[in-house]
Amino acid sequence: MSRNHRCCEYHLGTLGYVVEEAVCPGTALVVETGRPAVMELDPAPAELVLPREVAVEIRAARSSDWMSRSDGPPFELRLSAAG
Repeated sequence: MSRNHRCCEYHLGTLGYVVEEAVCPGTALVVETGRPAVMELDPAPAELVLPREVAVEIRAARSSDWMSRSDGPPFELRLSAAG
């Protein structure tokens, strides 16, 4: 996947996002939340990813050996809809 398209692809209709170092980009973290993505053009999104969720998921990825500053393929973290 190219860096420009990871954030815009829908995988299995679920909500996801990409985390990458701003200053020294390396291996991207691709988080699949397991929650349904709303594909309608609605000004108010039905699902939001909150900053506290992102922080928890970054810590989980780091404890699973994600190294954000090293080169390599995207590191995928797949969550269940509950969590």
